[in-house]
Amino acid sequence: MARELKLSLADLLEEAGYRVEGPGGPRDGVLVGRYWWTLSRDGWSGIECGDDFPSRAEAQADAVESLLADDGLDWAACAVHDFAVDQFPPQFATRMAAVKTQ
Repeated sequence: MARELKLSLADLLEEAGYRVEGPGGPRDGVLVGRYWWTLSRDGWSGIECGDDFPSRAEAQADAVESLLADDGLDWAACAVHDFAVDQFPPQFATRMAAVKTQ
């Protein structure tokens, strides 16, 4: 029987290296109550950060836009498990399928 696992959008973004952070606390200065995303991948020496937003949903939506806009992204190098690919929104699955057939 095929493994069936339903992942949230946050889980799917995390599979591609994105993580939504926040809300910032009292020690976070201008990020108090704000949300942002970070991106990290194997082999990177640091992380990339997105802008900050007033809600988790807005930060998550920006992470999705960032991921879809990354034309230079090496999808084959992303740690996306095969069982998760079909659960991404259509644009994600299409780009991943294209890389897997190259």
